[in-house]
Amino acid sequence: MREPGWELRLASVLEGWRGNVYDLATANCLLFARDVIMAVRGRPAADQPVADPLWQLGTTLEAVTTPMGAARLLAQHQHDPAAIINAVLGAPVPVLTAGRGDLAAVAAASADGKPIGEGVSIGVVDGSLIHVICHDFGMTYRPLGDALAAWGVS
Repeated sequence: MREPGWELRLASVLEGWRGNVYDLATANCLLFARDVIMAVRGRPAADQPVADPLWQLGTTLEAVTTPMGAARLLAQHQHDPAAIINAVLGAPVPVLTAGRGDLAAVAAASADGKPIGEGVSIGVVDGSLIHVICHDFGMTYRPLGDALAAWGVS
């Protein structure tokens, strides 16, 4: 369930990530996804157990503070960020049903749209656009039509 005020928290996350340069340990698409989930869902009280599977992503990724840790997490999921999101949020939803604050996967690309290998990047849906962290630039935007998969964050 989305917590009251999620729109403002999401806007703050998007603003905070704007201009970040990609770094495997500190500024990657999975850390971006974690921040989006926490903005949309809210943070649990310190004394509450973390039972909601949505929090597994945040808990797992908060522990990843080095390039080696991030690489290890990706290796555990066949180097596929979408597999990590699947493990936490479950099966994807139809892309055309994704709304603001939901997550989406797009083919990994540089800021000029050129493909980077065969990987994917996870971004956040914002209307007809997806905010994505690019390997050589930082945050950029892709049309929702580029999405390969989407997950509801609610």
